[in-house]
Order: sequence, then structure tokens, then C-alpha cells
Amino acid sequence: MHITCKKGYIDIVQYLIEKAQPNELNARKKNGMTPAMLAVTNNHLFVLKCLHNAGADLKLTLANGNVNLLYLAAQKGQAMIVGYLLDSGVFAKIKTTTDLNEETPIQVATKHGFVEVVQTLI
Repeated sequence: MHITCKKGYIDIVQYLIEKAQPNELNARKKNGMTPAMLAVTNNHLFVLKCLHNAGADLKLTLANGNVNLLYLAAQKGQAMIVGYLLDSGVFAKIKTTTDLNEETPIQVATKHGFVEVVQTLI
């Protein structure tokens, strides 16, 4: 599941979701990444939507407890994924969601010059 989400192989992801046990949707690799995190960090919006529709937990964070999907998408400059995550209603408190450096997704997007992400977050 992890490799197909990372690579964005939507047809294979859909097939694996049909065959998966519920806990597989949120399974973590050794680095703490879930299939949804891999989809986000590699800009695969449709894979993320498939996972979400199948019941993947979009609220999960990396092992440190601070870096979530919204932060990862903002860090990578993925405005469409940021918009999807906001529309999902999962990240209502975007101004208080911080990473280990106490930076919000808006601050991270600003630091990297991702204007479209900043506009989406505002």
C-alpha cells in the first residue's frame, strides 16, 4: 500500500483498498509515514481522496505528534491538497497547528515562498 500511494498508482491503490484490512489504511512504515502521508508528500491528491473515502484517518501525525498532513502539504507547496484537507473539516484550527519549530502551516508555506498555499490557508 505504501509504495503505491507514494508512486500515485491510483488503480492499484483502489484495488489494495478493496482487499485491505481496516488497519492497513493507517499502517505506519518504520519512518512513521502512513499511506496518506506518502500520498500528500508526493502530491497525489486522488490517492489521498481514495484513502480518505475508504476511511483513512487524516488526523494522524508523525511520531513526534506535531507534523500532520496539512503541515506536510504546506511544506511541499501543494495548494490543491491543502484546499482538500481544509474542505474535509479535519483541520479547523490551522493557526494553532505547529511543528517542532512552533511554525504553523502558513508560516512554513510563507518561508518557502508558496503564495498559492498561503492564499488557500487564509
